Amino acid sequence: EADPQEFDFDWSPVGGAPTAFSLADETHPYNTGLIEPDDYVVTETSELPDWVLTDLECVGSSGEPVYDGASATVSVGLQETVVCTFENTKRGPVDIEKVVKPGSVVDHGDGTWSIEYTIEVTSTSFIDEEYDLKDTLRFGGGITPVTAKVVSLDGVTLNPGWNGTSDVVVAEDAVISAQGLHRYTVSVLAKVATNVTSAQADCTVGSGESGSGLLNHAEITFWSGSDASE
Repeated sequence: EADPQEFDFDWSPVGGAPTAFSLADETHPYNTGLIEPDDYVVTETSELPDWVLTDLECVGSSGEPVYDGASATVSVGLQETVVCTFENTKRGPVDIEKVVKPGSVVDHGDGTWSIEYTIEVTSTSFIDEEYDLKDTLRFGGGITPVTAKVVSLDGVTLNPGWNGTSDVVVAEDAVISAQGLHRYTVSVLAKVATNVTSAQADCTVGSGESGSGLLNHAEITFWSGSDASE
């Protein structure tokens, strides 16, 4: 399906005054009309945060095209037609979802409980994107993490110092492929005091509370913003 987004360009003889034009996904190619044999430069001038120039190719030039970022310089000889194609790829946000793994909440009968969370990071972008992932254990009063472990199911390099409390960074500059999915599991063993109240254990953070129950907070930051899940 064609995208209606327009992109701005200009062309000119090298060192000459530029002529501006615009193109969208499936509009007809721009035609300069007849021009004198010479060296010419064509440039995409749009700066759109949701799009990235991912390819630029010129064919038909009597010399080897010279590419410089969003510009191409080509030699147009007598009776030659040079065609330059600019490929722009749409970016999208990166989303996060955290759920408690079914059946993973276990009372061990000795004052300790275990729980396992699954974190999924999903990219809607059509290019590879980077993101940072944090996971914070927001347990209620009287509930203390004893051990905490995070595992990437997709080979993401993890911060070995993560513990969910004093160090909440799970991964930095993680690269997720276009339309990709990353999965993580977080496993925690916690000590629960005998005098924990129902308010401290209900997984609802009330006024004056910094956490509740076995709650945790997962958050990602990426090129256009952030997303979180509890």
